This record gives sequence, structure tokens and C-alpha cells, in this order.
Amino acid sequence: MEKVRTVLITGANKGLGFGMVKELYKNSSQKYKILLSARSEERGNQAVQELKKIDAQNEVQFLQLEIGDFESHKKAIQYLKENNIQIDVLVNNAGIALEDQDSKCNDRVFQINYRGTIEFTKQIMELLSDDAKILFISSTLGQLKNFDQNIQEILSQENITESQINQFAQEFIDGKFESKCYPLSKACLNAWIKNQGVKLLKPEQNMFIICPGWCRTDLGSQNAQKSIEEGISYPLELINNYPYKRSERSGQFYTYGEKIDF
Repeated sequence: MEKVRTVLITGANKGLGFGMVKELYKNSSQKYKILLSARSEERGNQAVQELKKIDAQNEVQFLQLEIGDFESHKKAIQYLKENNIQIDVLVNNAGIALEDQDSKCNDRVFQINYRGTIEFTKQIMELLSDDAKILFISSTLGQLKNFDQNIQEILSQENITESQINQFAQEFIDGKFESKCYPLSKACLNAWIKNQGVKLLKPEQNMFIICPGWCRTDLGSQNAQKSIEEGISYPLELINNYPYKRSERSGQFYTYGEKIDF
């Protein structure tokens, strides 16, 4: 009997996240139970009700989760534990970009795109299956070549620790370094995955880092080059088609199946 795989996608009530949920929900070749997570209970439940109008064999339900709120993490993890839900695929999709570059806005961007994302990932590791896939939606804007030499030297350190990345992030928020916030938050996320995140994995688990490109979403704007369907194509390939065992692509940075530099 085919195993039902449980997929949790963060920031999934719209954009790329909702696009992934919708395609997995409609998938007739693999059985999925999908947890659509979002900050807003109202918008999350609306998204689930919209999906349930589609005739599909798979299951979808809402999970309230504010990725930047550690108390929300605890509640979500507790719900999963109480309901004996094991996660086979985690898609860390939630993220924001803000126009303002003051310290308050920068702190919020880092809280969601970096700190909240890695903390939730660490908290949920105990609930992942032994062959789980963890996908991080990142960006080529976070490639180190896009930053000045000082930033490159810090984030390219081999085995840079989480505390070192955290310290650097705080120093940026405090104004010590100059950079656009969204790209730097993704650079910090990439550095953590490459140097620390992969150390959390069991032998058959994977962490995939993905840039979906500039997509027409609320975050990307309607001027973006790629559609949501294009943006989710590679993440869906990893979820649907890649075996549940350690891949050579684990811990590497890819865009549309092409390996790229950190």
C-alpha cells in the first residue's frame, strides 16, 4: 500500500506556497496529507476552503503558524505532537521583503526570513520522518558575490557557527554593515543551512536550498518575469520525483535544477 506523505508548507495561503499546496493536493500519482500553514487563521482557512472545491483524493488542512513568533512555533509543534503527525516534507516558504531599511524593519525581515525559519526548523526536527525532505525557498539575491568584501569574508567562513551568523545579523540591524536587508537575510539563511543545518540531518534526510526566481507574487510584484507555476516547478520536482533518501543535492544551492554558488 502506498504511503501517505505528510507535507507542511509555511506561508502557504497565497503565492508560491499556495501554488505548491494546490498542485500537491491535485496530484493523483502520490498520496499526500498537506498542512497549509499561515499566520492568519482567517486567510489560511479561506485558502483551505478554496482548495476543497477541487475534486481531489488528497487531504489538506490548516495549521496556524507565525514563523517569526517563537510562541507560535511551540503551539504548532504541540499540535503536531498531540495528533501524532510526522512530517515527511517541510517547505520553508514563508518570507517577507520590506521597502523601508530602518532597524525596526530590518529586524522584522531577519526575524522571519532567518531567525524564525531556522528556529522552527530546529524545533520540528524531532517530528520529521527518517527520510524527510526539507526545502528552503531562498534567492540568488543572497549569493555572496552580491555583497561587499567584508560581508563575503564573514559569511563564507568554513563552519561559521549559528552564534556568529546571529551576531553578524544583529550588527547589520544595528547599522554596522551596509546592504539591502532581504538579500542579506537570505545570505545568512544560506550560510546557516550550509554550515550548521545539514549537521542536524539523519543519514537519509535532505536539506535543499532553492531559488525559484523572480516570480509574480505579492513579494515579487506583478512585474516579475516568472509565473507562480514556473517558480514552483523545481520544488515540486524535488517533492514528487526525488527518492526519499540522501541526495547529492542536499546542502547545495539550486535554481531550476542548476547548481549555483552560495
